[in-house]
Amino acid sequence: MRKKNIQLLSEMMAYQTKDDDDFVSDSVIDNAVKLVFHLTHQPELFKTFENSINMQFELSDRSYMELEVFEKRITCMIVPQREYDRALFPEVSLDDIGGINKMVEDFYSDDSVK
Repeated sequence: MRKKNIQLLSEMMAYQTKDDDDFVSDSVIDNAVKLVFHLTHQPELFKTFENSINMQFELSDRSYMELEVFEKRITCMIVPQREYDRALFPEVSLDDIGGINKMVEDFYSDDSVK
């Protein structure tokens, strides 16, 4: 899946134009590539209409984690069993790829999310 995600990001960069409604800057794509390259669990990737790339992870119990990658920042939302009133918004930094990967690993292994 990592190879597929790297290819998808490369295609995003190659085939979009600045006139596209969902244009994503090279800087955002570079940030996403760095993350995808280092993540143990691979997300589903989506372009947004806000010059960002959305990375989504989902567990069998419907628990959901979302990373949104921008040019200079990243945001995170974790929703246990899709119960949005229990949503968590942990602080994350683009400079801490190891910490982001650990957070994703914890999401897949931590029963406290559920």
